[in-house]
Amino acid sequence: MAHPIPAPKKLSSAHVDKPQSLAQAEGLGSVTQCSCGTLSLNVQAFSLRLDLESFARLLLMCSEAMDVVERGMDTASSKTRPTLVH
Repeated sequence: MAHPIPAPKKLSSAHVDKPQSLAQAEGLGSVTQCSCGTLSLNVQAFSLRLDLESFARLLLMCSEAMDVVERGMDTASSKTRPTLVH
C-alpha cells in the first residue's frame, strides 16, 4: 500500500532566483525548485514543471504504481498482456 509522501516545503523568499537543487540521481536526473515554488523534475532529456500539490500527487501516484508492480498485479486491465521483450 502506498504511504503518504509529504509535499516539499516552499523555499524562503530570501533565496536568490537561481533554482535550488533538491535531489539528484546520477545518470537519471534531478529535482529543482525555483523561488516561485515551481518544482522541475528533470529526467534525462525530459523536463516537467509542477506546483507543490501536483508534485506530491505525482509522487503518490508513482508510489502506488510501484506497489502494484511489486505485487505483480495489473490493476489497469483484467486482460492478459503479452510479454514485452526489450
